[in-house]
Amino acid sequence: MPSIIEFHDCDASIGVDLTYVIIGARYREKWVFVKSRKRGNYELPAGHIMENELFEDAAVRELKEETGAVRFSIECVNIYSVTEGSETGWGKLFFAEIYDLGEIIDKNEIEEVVFSEKIPENLTFPRVQTILFTRLLKFLTGKSGNSIKDL
Repeated sequence: MPSIIEFHDCDASIGVDLTYVIIGARYREKWVFVKSRKRGNYELPAGHIMENELFEDAAVRELKEETGAVRFSIECVNIYSVTEGSETGWGKLFFAEIYDLGEIIDKNEIEEVVFSEKIPENLTFPRVQTILFTRLLKFLTGKSGNSIKDL
């Protein structure tokens, strides 16, 4: 049975704890993907929300750690849920425009950062990542431009 992915407004009250953030990021008009050392495939920058951490702070932390982003703008795209069988996970999807890059902070987890005009073929979670990437593209076509943070 394939995963069921649903989207909700960023400020929706969903009654569950969000545990994950995913960031679709661009740098110099190319998409930013990271190669996981553990999984060996490409994925959007992402990670778990730590205890007592705000979603936006988790997104900023993960973007910095995994890509080396130094200066960027970031905004929420959607709350999302992924249901596989009887298990449902919840998170927030963000979009970031990176202006300056430094060194990758989390070199234990991230093997490399790649820049691409399209989504890579060898993804860690191909169906979910493709749907989230498509959602990012849709968001950008109707982008309102109100960032939650400029760093």
